[in-house]
Amino acid sequence: MEIDYIINDYSLRELQIISSRILSEHEATNNFIKHFKADHDSHQFYKNVIKWYVKEYEHFPEAPFVDLYFNYGPNNGGLGDRFIMVSAFLSVMDYFDRDSVIYISGSKERNRWENHSEKLLCENFYQIIDFFHFKRPKNKITTVHLNKKLSWSETYEMNKSNYENTYHKELKKLSLPNGDNYLNNVFDIVHNKIWTDGTYWPIDCKIGLGGGRKNVCYMFYDKDKDKVTEKQRMNIEILIRKFPEITFFPLEDFNYSRNVELLQMSNFIFATEGMWTHLSRAMKVNTVAQTTSASINKEINNQGHFSSPRFDKCLTKVENLCIDLMK
Repeated sequence: MEIDYIINDYSLRELQIISSRILSEHEATNNFIKHFKADHDSHQFYKNVIKWYVKEYEHFPEAPFVDLYFNYGPNNGGLGDRFIMVSAFLSVMDYFDRDSVIYISGSKERNRWENHSEKLLCENFYQIIDFFHFKRPKNKITTVHLNKKLSWSETYEMNKSNYENTYHKELKKLSLPNGDNYLNNVFDIVHNKIWTDGTYWPIDCKIGLGGGRKNVCYMFYDKDKDKVTEKQRMNIEILIRKFPEITFFPLEDFNYSRNVELLQMSNFIFATEGMWTHLSRAMKVNTVAQTTSASINKEINNQGHFSSPRFDKCLTKVENLCIDLMK
């Protein structure tokens, strides 16, 4: 990442404060000051001080002793993809027990992010953590906004490249089921373990409130390859009418917080695989998912939940769970 590109995003006031702090922490002799000569251009002088600091200490001065860096595009990928990416960031921070800097692509003034609720200004990364209802990490996060917009693949590859040769083989807890350590890359291992093992970062809510209640929630998509047909929706309605003692809650399209509440109250969820089946598993809610992806079906089933490409099999599973719920 280019130092100049990041420094150019600083306001004049930020440049003055940060460069002054750097100079105050060093012996500002004439020879030392000459390093930052800028031909009477005060703006460039401040920038030169900061550039020197970054090259000398390999981190930005507003985040001392930080050696973890992540890149995040608030509107890159689906909401479930972003949920997993944030979970991976927090897990890597916890693994190393270090503070981090997260570079958000898109300037703070223009960056409004799609979040199934409304478009919110993304001023700092804690807003994203809180939106997803993740527990806040014990380590500090510094947010840096970049004007440059990055694609999902660009941010993923940048994050992966930041953690090459970082895996400690004696820490077996990070090993994937097949023993692959992805070329000693902690970020890759953590990211893949979320998919294979369901090891999401903890959700900040009360787990298991559905116990003792006859509640079920559901959500189905009307697009892409896992689209639910009208006939299948009719079969869902028929099943719901078979169990009048059970309350069936449809999840909401644009109210994430409400969906967290509904999942907390539910004994299980029946849904098209996506954001809500990630959240349900992170919340330890029994999950019945439908998807045509063979690999995702295998992953969800291996985690003790149920997933199938066949809608009729999912419906049978839901019916059996409802019968058990009535016992």
